[in-house]
Amino acid sequence: MVSICTAALLGSAASPALAVVESGIYIGGAVDHYYTVTSFIMNSEQALQEIVEAGFDHTVYVHDDHRGASILELIEAGSLFDALHQLTPSYFDKDGYTVMKEDGSEGGVIHPSDLVSDFSVIDIE
Repeated sequence: MVSICTAALLGSAASPALAVVESGIYIGGAVDHYYTVTSFIMNSEQALQEIVEAGFDHTVYVHDDHRGASILELIEAGSLFDALHQLTPSYFDKDGYTVMKEDGSEGGVIHPSDLVSDFSVIDIE
């Protein structure tokens, strides 16, 4: 059996080879904040409150290898590495995320949904 991955890249301004989703924590819902691991630690009280507000299904962890999972998927899998998988745009809010700096101030807005593509696996027997 052969698996072929096809990417729906038409209309995408970002090439997967040139841009990737940065590792860190993306808190969606009504919050829409992005934390690097360092900024998350430096602002943990605020970040944890925002995760509770947004919900575990609207909070996405992206690992250094650019795979990720929602916090809910991490809990259900019971293991970080068992939960990690390729992310699609549906994991991210289309309006983007405000970057939270280490000092707690807000930075610019990033759009990770523009950097990942929907893909499907087709099995050919």
